[in-house]
Amino acid sequence: MSRAGRFLRQVAHTRPTQLLHRALSRARTLLHDAAPAFSVSVRKPRIERTNSHPPRRVFAPRVGLVDARESGPQAHIAGASVALDGQIDWRGARRSALECFHLHYMEYLEALDDTRFERLVLDWIERNPRACVGSWRVGWHSYVIAVRTVVWMQQLAERGAALRAATRRRIEASLVEQLSHLASHLERDIVGNHLIKDAKALLWASRYFQGPSARAWGELAQRVLLAELEEQVLPDGMHYERSPSYHAQVFADFVECASIGRGELRARLLAKLEPMAQVLVDLAHPDGLACLFNDAGLHTSYSPDECQRAWESVSGGRVRRRAQFALPNAGYYGLREGNSLLVADCGAISPAHLPAHGHGDVLSFEWSLGGQRIFVDAGVAQYDSGPERAHSRATASHNTLTVDGADQAEFWSSFRVGRRPRVRVLRHESHPGGFLLEGEHDGYRHLAGSPIHRRRIVCTSRTLLIDDEVRGGGGQRVQTRLLLHPSVAAIVTKEHRVRLTCGGVELMVESRSPVRLEDAWWCPDIGVRLKTSRLVFEMPPAPCRETVRIQRVDSALAAFAHSSTRADAA
Repeated sequence: MSRAGRFLRQVAHTRPTQLLHRALSRARTLLHDAAPAFSVSVRKPRIERTNSHPPRRVFAPRVGLVDARESGPQAHIAGASVALDGQIDWRGARRSALECFHLHYMEYLEALDDTRFERLVLDWIERNPRACVGSWRVGWHSYVIAVRTVVWMQQLAERGAALRAATRRRIEASLVEQLSHLASHLERDIVGNHLIKDAKALLWASRYFQGPSARAWGELAQRVLLAELEEQVLPDGMHYERSPSYHAQVFADFVECASIGRGELRARLLAKLEPMAQVLVDLAHPDGLACLFNDAGLHTSYSPDECQRAWESVSGGRVRRRAQFALPNAGYYGLREGNSLLVADCGAISPAHLPAHGHGDVLSFEWSLGGQRIFVDAGVAQYDSGPERAHSRATASHNTLTVDGADQAEFWSSFRVGRRPRVRVLRHESHPGGFLLEGEHDGYRHLAGSPIHRRRIVCTSRTLLIDDEVRGGGGQRVQTRLLLHPSVAAIVTKEHRVRLTCGGVELMVESRSPVRLEDAWWCPDIGVRLKTSRLVFEMPPAPCRETVRIQRVDSALAAFAHSSTRADAA
C-alpha cells in the first residue's frame, strides 16, 4: 500500500481548518527551534491581581499516582516510575513521548507535601524556559500546559499561606506566561478532547486571576466551550471520540467548568452533563470501571463513580444504571442484570476528522458475568508508534471477525487512519431480558470480491448467540476471535467446544468451526500488558456463515459439564 495513497485517504477526511492550523503550528514550532529567543514575545499580559477567593477543585486528589518509599516518593506516569526526590530529568531522552507528557502534567503534585511541591514547581520553572530549543514539543506543548496550569492553580488555592509569598509570586508569574502562550496556541488542529482541555484551563485562569487578560481568557474559553459542546457531545450523550475513557475525561472537564461557569455557559454545560452522566454509568462494568473500546484504560481518567459524585456535588443530579440501553449515535448497545453486563459495539470507529483514538473493534463486544470480566477488549498499551501500538488498534486484537487477516480500517503511524469502514445498524430489538442487534460494515471492501461482514447478536443475561456472515469475497481466510480476561481458564474439547471458568462462573462455547486457544495480551492501562488467552475460530472461506453460541452453565449442571469436558479433552 503506497504511503502517498494512505496519506491522501487520511487527509480526505481532515477538515481544511485543521490542516491550516496544523501547518501554522508546525511552522511556529520550527521557527521557534531555529531561533528560540526571537520567536518568544517579550510582551507580558496585564494581570492585575489574584482573585481573593480562587476556585477550588471538585474532584478528590489523585494520591494513588505516588508511592511513598524509603528512598523517597515515586510517581507512576504512563506505566513508568519516576523518583521525585533529587534532580528530575525533564527532557527524558529515554522516555516515551507519553511518559514525558505525563511527567510535565505534574498531576502527582496533589500527593506531595508543601516542601516537595515548592521544590518541584520551582525546579520546573528554572529548567524549562519557553525560549529553549524543543520546549514547545513537550513542556510548553499546549495540552501539557492546559493540564499543568490547572494543577498549579488548584494547588496554590488549597495550600494557601503554607507556601512562601515569594514562591507564590514566582509560580503565578510563570502561570501567566504559560496561559498567555496557551491562549495564542489553542489546539484547533487536533480539536476533540484537547481543545476542551485548553478551554478549561483558560476558564479556570479567568477565575483565578483578575484583570483585562484574565477577562479575555474567560471570553475565549466560553466561545470555544459553547461551540464545542454542540459538536462533541452526540445526541445520545456520548462524547464523539467514542472512547469510554475519553468520555469520562471530557465529562470531568465539563463538571469543573460548570463548577465555575456562569450564565449561559453553566446552563448549557449542565444540560449536556446529564445525558453524559447516563452514558458514563451505563458503560461501567460491575467492577465499577469503564469498558475498553477504542483507546481506553481502566484508570486513565476518574472512575465513573468519582465522576458521578463530582457531578452531583455541582448540579445535585444523579442517574441510575439502566437494565438496557441503546446509544445509536455512538453505536453502543447494552444489557445489564445484577452484576452482569454485556456491551456490543456497532458504530463508527471515530469522528471522520478525528480518528486518533479509534480501533478496529466494529461489531465487537465485552461481557462481564457474576461481577467478573470474561470477554474483554484488548485495551491499549502504548501511544508511541510501533508494534504495541499497532497491536492495540488491530482488528485481530478485538472480539470480532477478520477476513484475510486484514484490518477493518487502514491504521498507520500512532493516530492516523486512511480507509475507514462504513457501519450500519440493520436491526435493533429490545425485549424483556435481552436484545437483538444486527449490523454490518464494509471495512474489507478493498479485498477481492468486496466482502461485507454482517453480525447478528442475540443476548440474554445467560446466553450470547453470535451469527457471523461474510457476504462476497473470494475464498479468503475468515477467523473470529474472542479475547478472555487473564483470570478465565479455558479448556478446548475435541468437538469444537470450549469450557470457560472464572470464579463461580462457568460457560460453554460451541461452534461448528474448529477452535483453538492462542496466547494473547490484555492491556487494561497504558504501560500494562497482562498475559491471557484468545479463542480463534477457523470459519469456512469467504463467502461464509457461522454461529458461535456461548451459554452460562447452571450450578446444578456444572459437575456434569465438567466431567463431560474432561472426557472430551482426553
